[in-house]
Amino acid sequence: MLIVATFPYWSSPPISVKVNGRSLRIFDKEIGFIARPDNIAERTDLAPADVHYRVITDRIGARVSRPEEQSPSHPDLLFIGDSFAWGHGMENEQTFAVGAAEMLGMGETNLAFPSYGTTQALQILERHANLRPRYIVYEVIKDALRRNLTSCAPSYFEFCLDYSHVVFGSDGTAAIAPPRSDGVARMLDHVEALTGRLSPTGWLAQGADEIYGLWLARNSADGLDPDQQRRAFAYLLRRMAGVAERIGSHLIVVYIPNRDIRPPPAEINSVVAEVGVDFLDTTGAFAAARDHGLYLNDGHPNAKGNAVIAGELAGFIRGKTH
Repeated sequence: MLIVATFPYWSSPPISVKVNGRSLRIFDKEIGFIARPDNIAERTDLAPADVHYRVITDRIGARVSRPEEQSPSHPDLLFIGDSFAWGHGMENEQTFAVGAAEMLGMGETNLAFPSYGTTQALQILERHANLRPRYIVYEVIKDALRRNLTSCAPSYFEFCLDYSHVVFGSDGTAAIAPPRSDGVARMLDHVEALTGRLSPTGWLAQGADEIYGLWLARNSADGLDPDQQRRAFAYLLRRMAGVAERIGSHLIVVYIPNRDIRPPPAEINSVVAEVGVDFLDTTGAFAAARDHGLYLNDGHPNAKGNAVIAGELAGFIRGKTH
């Protein structure tokens, strides 16, 4: 009993992320977690990122620059994807979503969110299809291929932060499975436990839940099979392209390289070509500008990196309109 009750204290490393304000995410029974709407918070990431920035969201959870600001109800540009598109470490004005929109003289709505894969990006798009943007910009990184198959989202803790994921039936048919439990509550309770604000009963319940979360993390799909990665990505991108066609939008897939600046995996290249959507690979632009320092210490694009992406995307879209 004592071991279970004290589990929250020794199950995870010290917290390296601090949020001044309400949590940035809330539980969602279909996706696992989404951005908290109508929120104002400040986030500080200690080593290795060493960043401090504001996060402000509007009524639908889109990132905006000022309190009370609302993103367009029918934006020219709708951004979906993970923390690279969301703008981890950046003030909203520094993100490539805002930068590209300003270069093009367009309005934008940014519904990307940290730790998302193609699975969650698709679900967010389907949920907000009523926005009917001119362009849907889906940002993808290499790790999305793995994320699409695992039920445990990347996080700062060893236990599971559950989210939706692709599964295959006995006949090989792909489908999206919902999160297996409430990982957001697990994370928030863990923070409360570390700060000593849980009751003895709460410690016991949280310890048991973290044990369950660790079991989920260690027994979730590792998502490393290249064939399954390709099949899952193809299933999701086809659905994404179908949504774009149905609502009269133009889908653009934008690949952003990791700090090693390697080109997209073959699985991404082949599926994009197979589905037939527009593809912007920013690897060449990053390679050309690598001497300028384009990444934060944790591997996310910094302000210069975001500016590179914004310029590439704006030029790509201008080419589509002439």
